[in-house]
Amino acid sequence: DADLYAETIKKYPMEARVERKLENDFWLSKESFMEEVGDFLNDLYLKMSGSKDGTDSYHDYSGYTVEYDKETEKTEVKIYYSLTTRVLLKIAQERANGK
Repeated sequence: DADLYAETIKKYPMEARVERKLENDFWLSKESFMEEVGDFLNDLYLKMSGSKDGTDSYHDYSGYTVEYDKETEKTEVKIYYSLTTRVLLKIAQERANGK
């Protein structure tokens, strides 16, 4: 809530507000570097987990189709997962099974 934040921050001593602004400015100046580090680590993690294309595989398509059969009045939903999603689901399943 932006209003609550603004109201609360006004109660801080001026020195604390200045320190907070300096800290925010510092981290904002490092943002592009930190993004690059994060992207690199994410790419590395995906490759080590079996996705040979790493973050390049994010363009993989995930989606679904819905088919309705009028005769049987049944609806069938088919879900298609991208390679990255399948890898991440497999990792999650293995962790859930204690592997």
